[in-house]
Amino acid sequence: MDSNLIHMTKSTSEEDEGHNRIILYVSRKKMEEMESKFPKLNLVRFFRENYGV
Repeated sequence: MDSNLIHMTKSTSEEDEGHNRIILYVSRKKMEEMESKFPKLNLVRFFRENYGV
């Protein structure tokens, strides 16, 4: 998710009493380093365009 996007996690159905999640914090600097090493990956654009459930 983009750094300024308001978001939350929730269960996918009303029958669920809870859910698991994995949170991974990656700094923009680290994303830019990865893009310089693997330019075809384009992680910043990928995470900006692909978010949500």
